[in-house]
Amino acid sequence: TCSERAAAVPSVSPPPERRSLAHAAGPSRPGTSRRLRSDRVFTTDYTPDVHTPLGLQWVNRNDMRTVLMRHYPELAPTLVRAANAFARWQRAAAGA
Repeated sequence: TCSERAAAVPSVSPPPERRSLAHAAGPSRPGTSRRLRSDRVFTTDYTPDVHTPLGLQWVNRNDMRTVLMRHYPELAPTLVRAANAFARWQRAAAGA
């Protein structure tokens, strides 16, 4: 069952660099932080033994805002001011 599988997943906190990602999801998205805590990419495999130093640096320096800005540069004026890409965005000033 789902509850048995969930119980089998070790309760491992993400590394400090990624901990904010798991906790940023907050209670408004049920199960989100549990999914992140159970994802080996963010927990047990988030080590220099698995990833290159350059890869770890890239992950630490990027978030959803930078992903969106890389693929949709026209959103940059709005996203630069956003603390969280999943929160409501403020409108960019005309001509920005």
